[in-house]
Amino acid sequence: MKSKKILFSALALVYVGFVGFIIDDDLLKKALESFQKYQEKNIQEKVYIHTDKSYYAIGDDIWFKAYVVDAQTLTPTTQSNILYVDLINGRDSVKKTIRIPLVAGFGNGNFELKDSLQEGNYRIRAYTNWMRNFGDTFYFDRTVKIGNAWTSQLITKTDYTYTKDGNNENVAAKINFSNIDGFPYANKEVSYQVEIDFRNIAKGKAVTDADGNIIIQFTNDKPFLAKDGRISTSLKIAENTVVNKYIPIVSTSNQVDVKFFPEGGDMINSVRGRVAFKALGADGLGQKITGYVADNNGEKLANFESRNVGMGYFSLTPVEGKTYYAMVKFADGSEKKINLPVTKAQGITLSLVNNEVDSLMVKVVASQNFASKNQGKSFIVVAQNSGNIIYT
Repeated sequence: MKSKKILFSALALVYVGFVGFIIDDDLLKKALESFQKYQEKNIQEKVYIHTDKSYYAIGDDIWFKAYVVDAQTLTPTTQSNILYVDLINGRDSVKKTIRIPLVAGFGNGNFELKDSLQEGNYRIRAYTNWMRNFGDTFYFDRTVKIGNAWTSQLITKTDYTYTKDGNNENVAAKINFSNIDGFPYANKEVSYQVEIDFRNIAKGKAVTDADGNIIIQFTNDKPFLAKDGRISTSLKIAENTVVNKYIPIVSTSNQVDVKFFPEGGDMINSVRGRVAFKALGADGLGQKITGYVADNNGEKLANFESRNVGMGYFSLTPVEGKTYYAMVKFADGSEKKINLPVTKAQGITLSLVNNEVDSLMVKVVASQNFASKNQGKSFIVVAQNSGNIIYT
């Protein structure tokens, strides 16, 4: 596992530069010294939080321990002595922020979940004031579920189906209501409201059938841009008892976004290289795809299939004067033609071979015209992992 972490870091951060003269030791030394000074001036911190539970009820307390470390050395931070911890509701509204004193990078605290709090999915976000200078990449951010006693007795299961109408996505949500023993709430009144990205797009009333089901239909005019949503339901289980249940909408779209990434950055004519791809659904999760690669004459050159979390790769040797596309087939049987990146006439590619547990092989290949033009010149390869230079 450790070698894989180094592999991905190297893919993102390896620097390969060709210069117009032979690189001497002094130049390399100056480059590394400049890098080290930058790292010392821009210390990165990471936050880790351990909560006492993963699920909470209204009226509970969320107790937690916090650890802040130097991202490079993974030792307790000396940069900050205060940690800010936010409790954020499903509408992305900060309900409470507490300041935790840090001693040698360690602190602890708690959130009191008052009765006025609504149930739902909440986020715990933690950061230091110093971390604000570098964006939220290293912020701690985790979702916890907060419920109440009545709601925990109500079990829901939701299935979605989608149909396209131009740019709109028509959605049918089939919701099943049952108790904790699995018996359906049949012939019960339900009021509902659908909210996507804080927009109320549908509301109404329904009655559960004999199996405890209702079907809610709504339309989203921005399906792939939707980031968050929920269906708020109120089920009347007795004459004077109404139970509220909030059902998260992770996605209202079955669209899949597919992107292609030539290893080393570019597809170079006459140089065989790997092209990675990633297929993500509107919910941000990897999707299963298959397909083939062809040139502008329609000749099939390679097949591909996604592996883990919607990712995979294929190999290709581009030819001058040709363009390439991928014909992608999705899980629902639909297909889409996607153009691959434009090839370059000359250049170099960098690839990594991860066949060994404790080592990596870096392979640099130049096109013939580039090699002839730069014959006798030198280059440097610097590999960095977690802010540490691990190879020069």
